[in-house]
Amino acid sequence: MPRSRIADRRTQIIVGLLLTLGGANLSLGNLGERYTRLGPFFGREVLWWALTGIVLAFILLVERLPLSSIGFRPPSFKLL
Repeated sequence: MPRSRIADRRTQIIVGLLLTLGGANLSLGNLGERYTRLGPFFGREVLWWALTGIVLAFILLVERLPLSSIGFRPPSFKLL
């Protein structure tokens, strides 16, 4: 692998780790409730779903990996 591709890959890994580990440590509890006006339950959950969507988009668009690389599988009758 050329040196620039290794550096690019390392940068992707660092950004992905900061996104997942850093995002999980944010205190998002009342922030969503305050700014979305969805009530106590949905207001607190909306930011966590947004963070989940960002992580999934990062995996698909930046890392160019399938979701099976993090354990997602298509639903089947065995799973139901």
